[in-house]
This record gives sequence, C-alpha cells and structure tokens, in this order.
Amino acid sequence: MCDCRPLTVRLHTGGRYFTCPFCRRVREHPPFDLYACPDAHAYCDQCGRAMPIENFRTFESEEEADAARRS
Repeated sequence: MCDCRPLTVRLHTGGRYFTCPFCRRVREHPPFDLYACPDAHAYCDQCGRAMPIENFRTFESEEEADAARRS
C-alpha cells in the first residue's frame, strides 16, 4: 500500500513566505484570498494547492507572539 500523505511546506525565517514543493516558486503567506485555504495551510495560486505548514504556530496573545519573534 502506498503512503499518500500530502506534501508539507515550511515558512521561511520571517514567517511571510514559503517555497512551493510543486512549482518551486516563492509564495506569500497568508495568500491574498484568505478563503482559498484553511487555517495552518499555505496556498500556492500557481498550482492551486493548499498544503499543511510544518512550522505553523498559534499564539494566545500578541505579547506571546512578539516574545517568540525576539527569541
């Protein structure tokens, strides 16, 4: 039986861009159209695919997000 897990992407260091594993283009996250992909997914408008993000983080508050960005 084959292992058909969807490919995942990793956000670049700034957290605003990712490289699509299919077309190898750098895309912006979140996409212009927020309805194109579910939460914790990156969307490539060239390929029309939504892929799970490996290093996606959610924070309870803006202070917590700022502290993680500084460290």
